[in-house]
Amino acid sequence: MLSQTKKHYLKQVVSEFYIEKIKYFEADINYTMLYFQDGTVKRSAYSLKNFEVLLQSNKLFVRIHKSYIINTDHIAKVDMEKGKVMMELNAILPISRRRLVEFNKSNIFLNLGKKIA
Repeated sequence: MLSQTKKHYLKQVVSEFYIEKIKYFEADINYTMLYFQDGTVKRSAYSLKNFEVLLQSNKLFVRIHKSYIINTDHIAKVDMEKGKVMMELNAILPISRRRLVEFNKSNIFLNLGKKIA
């Protein structure tokens, strides 16, 4: 569980970057890489799990893999057969098998109106 101080700081970090401009988060050992729609990349000293806890109430962000949290507004295409998500600007990210089953049951990508292959 995150302390209130840590949660507050993480909210400041994310809000500083305008959360809607973040395409996805990628785990990098104990750090997290933040990828933005303009192509810039920032490194955070917080783990992906910290960001997941912070973003749990934000329906735009979905954990698709142990290494990735994506902003569903920046999805270009989803390939359910291959277990891949193509983000805007052609980043292709894997969907874990476990998450793929969850997404198939919940139809999360269908509800978003995204291109499904």
